Amino acid sequence: ERAQTRFSKERDANKALTERQKCLVKLAQSGDIPPEVLMSLPSPDEIIRRAEEAKAKAQAALAAQPQDG
Repeated sequence: ERAQTRFSKERDANKALTERQKCLVKLAQSGDIPPEVLMSLPSPDEIIRRAEEAKAKAQAALAAQPQDG
């Protein structure tokens, strides 16, 4: 059940973004990932921008679907 809520389509986008950012911070602090790899990842601002673009694209795709009823 926890996995279903974690990956649910209806999940809050801001909560998901915050979780991704926390994971990046933990990876950076753990030292398990080489700094070069972490530096190649998008910045938090870039992640937000991409998330907004993906959200808009998904909403447009849903709006373009034929309505049943």
